[in-house]
Amino acid sequence: GGGAAGARAAADASLAGAKTTIAVKGQFAAIGTRGAGASAGGLSWRGGMFTNDRVVPPFDPETDYWNIIASGAGMADPKLVRIQADDITLSNRVMQQRGQAFGSLGLKAHGVSTICALENTIRRQGVEIQQRTMITDLLVQDGRVAGAVGVVEPTGETIVIKAGAVILGTGGNAQIYVNNLHPSCVTGDGYAMGYEVGAELMNMEFAQTYMATAYPTRNIFVQSWCWPPTPQGRYLKFLNGKGEEFIFKYLPPGGSVEECLNQKACHAPLSTMDTLSRYFDLAVMGEIVAGRTTPHGGIYVDMTDPRIPTPWETREFFAYRGIDFAAGPVELTICHQCSNGGFRIDENAQTTVPGLYAAGEAATGNHGADRMGGHMLAACMIFGSRAARHAATETKGQGAPDVAQGAIADRVARIESLRDRKGDVRPA
Repeated sequence: GGGAAGARAAADASLAGAKTTIAVKGQFAAIGTRGAGASAGGLSWRGGMFTNDRVVPPFDPETDYWNIIASGAGMADPKLVRIQADDITLSNRVMQQRGQAFGSLGLKAHGVSTICALENTIRRQGVEIQQRTMITDLLVQDGRVAGAVGVVEPTGETIVIKAGAVILGTGGNAQIYVNNLHPSCVTGDGYAMGYEVGAELMNMEFAQTYMATAYPTRNIFVQSWCWPPTPQGRYLKFLNGKGEEFIFKYLPPGGSVEECLNQKACHAPLSTMDTLSRYFDLAVMGEIVAGRTTPHGGIYVDMTDPRIPTPWETREFFAYRGIDFAAGPVELTICHQCSNGGFRIDENAQTTVPGLYAAGEAATGNHGADRMGGHMLAACMIFGSRAARHAATETKGQGAPDVAQGAIADRVARIESLRDRKGDVRPA
């Protein structure tokens, strides 16, 4: 993988003295396309998170630890959470030294400058960059992962990589969702490859969902900063495809639309940490499933009332993407944002199979049922680095493993079996 986890791992493995190859499906470090993963999407022209003038307190590892534990709803590994909370400051300092840009609210331009800084390190270190390569299978020798097999575009050539260790930074499984906020490379194939060689997966049922635009530009996420807390009278309205308000139909007894939206304005993802906000997401999906949708399969948000204050940053962000909330109702839908499940890892990001490591959305345990905003990029940095340093130490001086030709032949034969098949989709 070529997102933040894969790139950090490649950079730090090379710096630790390991001969390193990074394989990406598209062009390495090409922002927002196959190759850079979900970490390089960016937020706006200035890259700042919009917080509706809320005060952001200084980072405190102890507070962060307990926030992660609480939002994880008992499904996070306390040992991994402690590592993440304690390592964030040092990891950020290392990335700043490599050219990462930070602002007062955290990362600037989200993952864009992360990839740029890591690309400089990777190219300077002479890491072999294998582009337009889809890794399809892992090689195993004597119970240990010993390399990988894949296909190179556009020739369809089969590639065999022998390695003392493999780090999966392949992201999550966003593309199994009809609507998602990820580039086309994030397909869950890392999960499948590791699972096939015996690596344990956990927390796979936990995915973070956001509201996003359905039209005219698809899958631009709509953060809670897009609308302020709703005053009595509900200037902000959500309508189904028939032009009807609908949230009230899904609320429990005693729940009000105003309070539901006020709670939702405090966080973008679906959450069970308050009493009513979840019913907003359930209402939207309920209307979509019932077929009462807009022409492009979503619901409408009407923010045309001049009494709704919208920050100029919000207007600029969406105007650049062809969306104008002031011109009329905008079509929204629910999108997959983040996969919180993945491979069970230890403190060195090693999976339950020797020689196989995972980081970023490919791994789990440091989040739980939900994740804190910004913490997936932190996890990519922290556990990508830990995987790299441990893998480099474990394989130092060993050279390429002697993989049985039969094991390689079996994996290559699986690829070859696709070439002569007749169908509508090319294997490439």
